[in-house]
Amino acid sequence: FEDLSNNVWFRGYQPALGETHRYVLNLSKFPFERFYEWKYLALIQDNDDDKSVGEMVISDLHVTTSLTSCLGSTDYTFQVSDCTVENFLSMVGDKMTENSCIQDDPLLELMAVFDAKTEMDVYKQIEHICKSSYVAYEYDFAKTISSETQLVNEFIDGGTILNYEADAEGDDLV
Repeated sequence: FEDLSNNVWFRGYQPALGETHRYVLNLSKFPFERFYEWKYLALIQDNDDDKSVGEMVISDLHVTTSLTSCLGSTDYTFQVSDCTVENFLSMVGDKMTENSCIQDDPLLELMAVFDAKTEMDVYKQIEHICKSSYVAYEYDFAKTISSETQLVNEFIDGGTILNYEADAEGDDLV
């Protein structure tokens, strides 16, 4: 947000006590005047509730003026056993290695691909992709049970295809 003196403030993700979090901001997406140079970048931690805590460690700080994608024009697919942000980023990293990308950070790669403002925007996109990948395997069990009494008996007895479904790695879906 911008205050009355035209200072730009951003409130990012607030980690839980003891949680480690990696912040990534695409500064080109913030409402800075493009013809003015930066004078200061301040990272502020404020804990008004409990003044006895509040240690913050900042490490590995990088500032870039533009994000470019190595994989943006490349078609690629991959399978993960468990669609989590960590696994997804790992697979993107592998694709970056396969394509000899100069940039080796999958989070920054996806920031460029998704034209994201923050790391949380990327995480939301990954969650959407993961959730969408399961849509084809969704089954309206309640609807089937309420309309097909024979199917219920067969399922309980273990005699339907639903009892034997397996995912790509051979694990049971049901």
